[in-house]
Amino acid sequence: MLTILFPFVDGNKRTGVLAAITLLLEYSQQVNANEVNLYDFVIKVSTGEAKFDDIVQWLKANTSAV
Repeated sequence: MLTILFPFVDGNKRTGVLAAITLLLEYSQQVNANEVNLYDFVIKVSTGEAKFDDIVQWLKANTSAV
């Protein structure tokens, strides 16, 4: 039986978003999406609705140089 351990009972999506935003800032990029747009994007990624190409397109449309 394969057991998968998750680092948090709850909070993986929030932690992932903050990690992504931090990584983007390290590369002089900032996310320009409002809270609702960012939330919808994160939910689509977490449910598998957004595929790799969708994520790339969203990031291109919602980030800019700092």
